[in-house]
Amino acid sequence: MIRPQYNYTSLSQFFNFLKTSDGYLEKANGTNLGDFTPSGKVVNAGSANYTVYWKWYKELGYGNMQGSAYCACGVSTMLVSAFGLAKAKKLLCGDLFVYCPTGYNQFKNSKRIYTNPKPGDVVFFYSDNMGRYSHTGWVVGVDSNGKGYTTWEANTSSGNDIVIRNGGATCYKHYTLGQRKVAFGRPDWEGNGISYETSKEIESVEIGTDSNKISCTTEVLNVRDYPSNGNVIDSIKKGEKITPTKKTFVDGKAWYYIEEKKGWASASYFTGWILEKSNNRWWYLLEGYKYYVDKIVNIGGKRYFFDSNGYMFIGTFLIQTDSSGAIIEYRNSMEE
Repeated sequence: MIRPQYNYTSLSQFFNFLKTSDGYLEKANGTNLGDFTPSGKVVNAGSANYTVYWKWYKELGYGNMQGSAYCACGVSTMLVSAFGLAKAKKLLCGDLFVYCPTGYNQFKNSKRIYTNPKPGDVVFFYSDNMGRYSHTGWVVGVDSNGKGYTTWEANTSSGNDIVIRNGGATCYKHYTLGQRKVAFGRPDWEGNGISYETSKEIESVEIGTDSNKISCTTEVLNVRDYPSNGNVIDSIKKGEKITPTKKTFVDGKAWYYIEEKKGWASASYFTGWILEKSNNRWWYLLEGYKYYVDKIVNIGGKRYFFDSNGYMFIGTFLIQTDSSGAIIEYRNSMEE
């Protein structure tokens, strides 16, 4: 996987980028380090601490440390990919770090260590057994009641309120504040020209699909962190099946949030069944964001009738034809 270089300008964009790595598993060796696609995350999985994070670290000129614990490397290299090396160094108060005490001391010496979290903080977990800060990650959310926080962590495993170092996966976790010794290093986001915008609200409606999902109809379709003009974070290949969970419109054009990719793609390049969850009704998406209207259609060996609004009809209806057999009127059982 080639290291992304986005030059983001907001914390919200960085958080969306972190989502793309959720579920990434460390590798058995250095021959196939994978990527952040669903297949790339799990390919060559093992327990030897080989990761794409260390690959990026070496490419940045910091040396080869494959096989070493990588929670801090994940924190550092994801930041570089989002904002560039020079800005990442400033945000980390000195330099990239791959040893937790080093990172903690950089923030401490800059007087940027806090006891309560904010989104965008680097969290340092203290180990009594080791007598030092031994695990780290990003704070990506704080509970509205202030009693807990959500993190992105590399080299851990799932399980809320349990600090797991050297766990083999990249994932999100949640902790209750006050149950363990932690410290929060706070990068100077706005002082480095980065908007402290943790959520860019997108008005959307919930949608779904059936077990066959929907299929991409173009050779390569970009997936963006924000509809229309967002940064490209992934892609979808022709024939690839995906799961849309949300729909929004930008300048009259539909965009789908793709669950597998953690980003948005134009709805004009898919075909398949769509469920509008607001009214629990189905319709069939065609390329160009088109759909069947007033038509009986054979789909997958079965015939369906779509009404004047494009929704699949369920129930009984009557059909009237002219002398040539052409349908001139239909009347469903709900009409008088």
